[in-house]
Amino acid sequence: HMKNLRRVHLNDNSLDGNVPDAFKDLVALEEIDISNNDLHGNVDIFQDMPSLTSLRASGNKLTGVIPSFSNYTNLTLVRQDCIM
Repeated sequence: HMKNLRRVHLNDNSLDGNVPDAFKDLVALEEIDISNNDLHGNVDIFQDMPSLTSLRASGNKLTGVIPSFSNYTNLTLVRQDCIM
């Protein structure tokens, strides 16, 4: 099943619309790269992903406050230039 998905690399694909709510169900995700698309939505969709090590979302039109990732001991990279 998709719940075991570990990496999503959808960068530079001209995707538009909202970031899919389905990301909330992908709790095993370690890497997300949705950079350089035209995605909208709130960045808090990424806040309940404890396995996350890398989040790249720059070059989109995301809104909101970047979640506190203080409990994410494996997270090493967050591109913070994704917030409008």
